Amino acid sequence: MDDDMSIGLRWRIPFSIIFGVGLLIFILAWLAFYAGDYSGYQNIAILLGSILLIFVLLGGIWVRWSLKMIPKEGWEIMRIAGFRWRIAISILLPFIGMIFLIFWFYSYAELYNIYQNIAIFIIIWLIFGGILGGLWAQYSMKHKQDFDAMKDIGEESEKHFKEKEKK
Repeated sequence: MDDDMSIGLRWRIPFSIIFGVGLLIFILAWLAFYAGDYSGYQNIAILLGSILLIFVLLGGIWVRWSLKMIPKEGWEIMRIAGFRWRIAISILLPFIGMIFLIFWFYSYAELYNIYQNIAIFIIIWLIFGGILGGLWAQYSMKHKQDFDAMKDIGEESEKHFKEKEKK
């Protein structure tokens, strides 16, 4: 294993395990000792918030590492016009959706019945899924030739990583 790769993994893997176990401990402790003081919907909001926090923490450390591991050839796709901001939107929209749902369940869900709350949950993800699907479908049709040219780069990168693994 490459030194840069192993050094990056050396602390990220235990960090991920500790935070995953910590999330489970938090959920169990919350349900056992504090959930009774809140409504069912507020408990859902608190659990969604804790999951979002773990995704942000773990996502941040693993994204930094994965960006360092992209070979030079892999960065070519970032040069295609519009790719970077679509990646940013693909990260931000689910984050915004989770924040909205946390706020909804904590503040407003009690005013509606369970079916209306399920509808809100589904509608939010359908809207965001539709936005992202539209962004990427239009983009991939427009840049089909660029992506086809990147196929060769992807195969070269795969060979590069397989050679690194053998060493």
